[in-house]
Amino acid sequence: MADGNNKPKSSSSKAQSPKRSRKAARVAPVEQLQSRVEALPRPM
Repeated sequence: MADGNNKPKSSSSKAQSPKRSRKAARVAPVEQLQSRVEALPRPM
């Protein structure tokens, strides 16, 4: 926590951004696959 206080808030936000981008990258493909599956006609 001491490092966070010494560094400006901008740096802390930058440190958090990569984690968000990673999560988005992981979630995005899954959502795209689901949307594709929904769009495709399901054989019954």
